Amino acid sequence: MELNSIKTKATELVELKARIELYRKEWQEVAKPLLIKTLSSVAEEVKIGWIIQTVTAIKNLENVNIQFLSQPSGIRKDDNINHSHRHYSKEGASLMFAQTVNGEILVVVTYPFIEEWIAEKEPETIAFVSPNQITENFILAQVERFLDEMIKWEKSDSVQSRIGF
Repeated sequence: MELNSIKTKATELVELKARIELYRKEWQEVAKPLLIKTLSSVAEEVKIGWIIQTVTAIKNLENVNIQFLSQPSGIRKDDNINHSHRHYSKEGASLMFAQTVNGEILVVVTYPFIEEWIAEKEPETIAFVSPNQITENFILAQVERFLDEMIKWEKSDSVQSRIGF
């Protein structure tokens, strides 16, 4: 092994650490505020029961989400013996823009589910970008893709769903 090879790898490591710091700074100063502003504008303009959530409890592993709140599913189980009913909720879905350890941004869709009736689907990564790639157009394109996924989910004749009993 040559010393030059070690020097090259050390230089690469130093550059990567600097890039991570740059990405984290871009997230704080540009990407996160733009996500909050753009997603808030979407939620204000298109009122379909979604909210914006920022998760900042762990610095440099933050995320900004637009998500649907839990809502009634319309499914109700009657217990005629005890004269009671159980109403099932549809747990909301979300579009998440999440910081990763190396400062890049993961864009993830989580899907709705109805306990006991429709199983929770694995979240799907739809993009992996650096913070400087987050623009208003990029955000709006991801929201549109999220809505496409929700439309597909609502239309789905999922084999996972239990019908009738």
